Amino acid sequence: MRPWSIALWMVLALALVATLAAWDATRESARALDDFTREQVTMAQALAASVDSNSKTAPAKSIEEPHALIVLFLPRGSDALISTSGKKIDAPFLLQAIQSDESSLRLTREEAASLDLSRRMAMAGIAAIESGEAKGGVIVVVASAERVRDRDRRAFWRLLLSVSLAATLVLTFGGLAFRKQRHELALQHDLEIAVIQEERDRKL
Repeated sequence: MRPWSIALWMVLALALVATLAAWDATRESARALDDFTREQVTMAQALAASVDSNSKTAPAKSIEEPHALIVLFLPRGSDALISTSGKKIDAPFLLQAIQSDESSLRLTREEAASLDLSRRMAMAGIAAIESGEAKGGVIVVVASAERVRDRDRRAFWRLLLSVSLAATLVLTFGGLAFRKQRHELALQHDLEIAVIQEERDRKL
């Protein structure tokens, strides 16, 4: 096999490995995001189940994190979401998801920022209140996916660094091997020429 064909196969093999690694990283990222979404849904369901029968809001202020996680409440028959501090929240995208009986919603950066969360993708978990005076209301837990996405980004850069390092090592050692093979071929060629000349001289 010629050196250039070996080099081609090496490049193709590296490209295949990099593609498979990137595909696996993307799949794991999607799974992590799905798990994060389920966490918000579970939290919303737990809060909906724990709403006091004499309360119109969820006892959830303690779990909120500035710019990272908020809890909203939609009273029965109301068209306005309320924060744990009693402030009305303008979030038509959440109201639409509630009206569509969605259990979760992925928020864009702009939608997350409108809720005073970090300007990153966010996930909302939605659960209906099934008992008490607040029955018929809805609890919405919205959490920024900033940490999840940052972790995915770091994993991607580690993957890229690993593939780049592997490619550098393979190409370096491959280049040394090609150089050695080319040198051996040159010596073999010179030897063949010397043998031919010697045979011709003997015949003369």
